[in-house]
Amino acid sequence: MKKKFGLLAGLICLGLLCAPVYAEEEKAAKEMDQMVVTATKTETPLREVAASVDVLDREELELRSQPNGDFIDLLRNIPGMTVARAYAPFPATVRMRGGVGQTVILVNGLPVDFKMSQSIPNEIIDRVEIVRGPTSAIYGANATGGVINIITKTGSENLRAEIRGGGGTSGTYRTSVMTEGKEDNVGFAFAGHYGGSAGENVVENNNNPTIHMINKCKYNKSGAAASGKYDFGRASSVTLFYNYWWGDYMRGRVYYGGEWERNYANVKFNQGFNDMFDMQVNLAYHVDDLLHTYDKGGTNYYTPHQRRYTDYEAIPIDVQFNGRFFDGKNTLTLGYFHSDKTEEQDYRDWNTNAELNLIKFSEETWAVYAQDTWKILDNLILSTGIRYDDWKNYDNYFGNYVNRTPDERSEDNWSPKVGLRYNFNTATSVWANYGQGFNTPTATQLYDDRTAGGNKRIPNPDLKPEKTHSYELGADHWFGNIANVKLVGFHTYTEDTILSSFTAANTVTNQNIGKTESTGAELNLDFFITPEWSTGGNYTYNVAEVDENPTDRTLEGKTLLYAPEHQFNWDVTYKKPEDITACLSVRYTGDQHVNDSNEKYNAAGEQLYMNSSWVVDFKATKTILKDKWILDKADFSFYIDNIFNEKYRTMIYYEDPGTTVYSEIALYFD
Repeated sequence: MKKKFGLLAGLICLGLLCAPVYAEEEKAAKEMDQMVVTATKTETPLREVAASVDVLDREELELRSQPNGDFIDLLRNIPGMTVARAYAPFPATVRMRGGVGQTVILVNGLPVDFKMSQSIPNEIIDRVEIVRGPTSAIYGANATGGVINIITKTGSENLRAEIRGGGGTSGTYRTSVMTEGKEDNVGFAFAGHYGGSAGENVVENNNNPTIHMINKCKYNKSGAAASGKYDFGRASSVTLFYNYWWGDYMRGRVYYGGEWERNYANVKFNQGFNDMFDMQVNLAYHVDDLLHTYDKGGTNYYTPHQRRYTDYEAIPIDVQFNGRFFDGKNTLTLGYFHSDKTEEQDYRDWNTNAELNLIKFSEETWAVYAQDTWKILDNLILSTGIRYDDWKNYDNYFGNYVNRTPDERSEDNWSPKVGLRYNFNTATSVWANYGQGFNTPTATQLYDDRTAGGNKRIPNPDLKPEKTHSYELGADHWFGNIANVKLVGFHTYTEDTILSSFTAANTVTNQNIGKTESTGAELNLDFFITPEWSTGGNYTYNVAEVDENPTDRTLEGKTLLYAPEHQFNWDVTYKKPEDITACLSVRYTGDQHVNDSNEKYNAAGEQLYMNSSWVVDFKATKTILKDKWILDKADFSFYIDNIFNEKYRTMIYYEDPGTTVYSEIALYFD
């Protein structure tokens, strides 16, 4: 692996030396001056960030199709990222560079349960920042692969509103409203949405009888979100955000479904003291009330079994102090983080309402961190950071476990990082970083031995936390206003990797499997042919495999779960403002394994892996009215996802629904 990483580093350096040098150009300057907050927890131009960062702004959020109704669909086009999703009713699981459970979802800078990613309406999202690579020194446990930060709107300068409505394949429909504006020192934004679908049968295979569907997976979704910001003056402000989401679904079986309700509230207070010092307090409250219903599993499609009522509560808070020294060349951030989470799962007999099982557990994390960014020279930036996390699992009750009240479990860890970026000019940059992190086992991995819908879970109270070391080396070069090339090499190795997977008997197991490694490269190319036409894409090569497994040597050299060796994305885009926008996308994802032994077929010949796929998508938006009556404009959008009806799986045994068509009318008032 070390030889491979050395070769990647050599290729990056060689490519940089061979690249022609151009004078400062408008596109390069605009890109490099873009401000991001996620990589350093303070507003920082991209030219000073020693990490791989992608930003999905409003234009990107509108450009491509989102067949599942949330922005996670757009991450399929980001280098090094894989998205696994059972189907549109369910939230997606995102993995970066082969890491399992190593990606943290943030909302306005605070960590949330990954299921929140489907709950926030696109209409109220201002942008999404994606940082790939080690971020545990800033965001703590489970952020060893990277973070995705959803940043919500706080109001536009001018009062505006949108009304949208559309429909398509499988009886899918969605309507939404959005309004935002600003008056003096008060900004606001509001969005509401409602939609649903008659669904598709997305599990026709028989390799897991419990998941096999005999009907369509139908669903409904609705919700509302509101945000606001009040500027007190003198660098002091308060920002509020609230999101409500509700959904129900029937999972292709008569008694297999559920109803979900999520509430999330966030308040952020900023206080500037002078030109040198400021502080920020960021607090959230997250409550979920969920119902899952089950039949008896297997082929017992028409036999109701149980209901699971889940209550989830989380209260994260982050307090951050920033100081700027030496005429702004040095920024020091000191912070404190605390989070409390509780979850209760109450299993009841469908017919008698008798209690079948009860699961309760709590988790507490507190952390302190420091981050320092130093402009040693105008074009040389050094970034260092360290974080101490103390994690505790307590108040456990697992009704079916051999010990119903397991003792509390605690772990602590120091996560350092260092990064260096050098800008040769506004067109050419190189960077390198190194970071450590850790990933704690969950309470359910430790103690949950329930059987839900026919699938038995085997807990492992002896699980140890993962320890991860990550390296990254990157280069970025602009060829005038014509093209941009980014090349990143990465290497990550994890000790005591936690693997949760299905066995051949459809039993979920949890185990530490020794040491795993991911080594690869990401190449990103963008070409700006004319002011209207552009094309570009990316290629990811990633070898993610088990390096050492003392308990089972036969697994050494096996590929990690959901880690394709090859990924490729390419777009052709036409943009003519206030007239038409169109984007044709091609996506290739290589084979993905879903079991630790990398078996592709079971004894009955049923497919056990996710086969490679070439998928072509298209979306076009045409302005059909402009400055008519009270309208600013009206747009008609049309998309086809999976044009050629490629047969592939989106998660374990779940199949893509095939070609889907959707059209929408959007009315804009300004």
